[in-house]
Amino acid sequence: MRFPKYTAEICDIRPYLSQEVIPEKVLPRPQNTVWRVRKEPMELGETELATDGWAYIRDGDLVRIPLVPYRTAKASPSHVVLSAMELGMRYAASYPECVRIHVIVGDPVEDLSPEGVFRFWLGVAVQQR
Repeated sequence: MRFPKYTAEICDIRPYLSQEVIPEKVLPRPQNTVWRVRKEPMELGETELATDGWAYIRDGDLVRIPLVPYRTAKASPSHVVLSAMELGMRYAASYPECVRIHVIVGDPVEDLSPEGVFRFWLGVAVQQR
């Protein structure tokens, strides 16, 4: 398996959350490219990648990438890193037609005490062949 091009960035989600809107980032869409954008969270730890919850972007000059919320198993920074890495790798491995994957991690990560977990926001876009 040839690994696709991988890009990533951090997005300050505070302005979005203070206005009670879903955080998002925008990428330019090169002509004649098709992108899949994750619109809903998927379950962490599942062995199969959910095929629903995606939007296809085939038209326009931009790719809008919403960030969706996830919860870690524990309130630990290492769980945030592992969860984000797991999701990005699963997306890349599950779509052989993927030529590029772009991952956006929201900052800050939220401590949901007393639940003992963290919430983090993640956006994923996959460019297809």
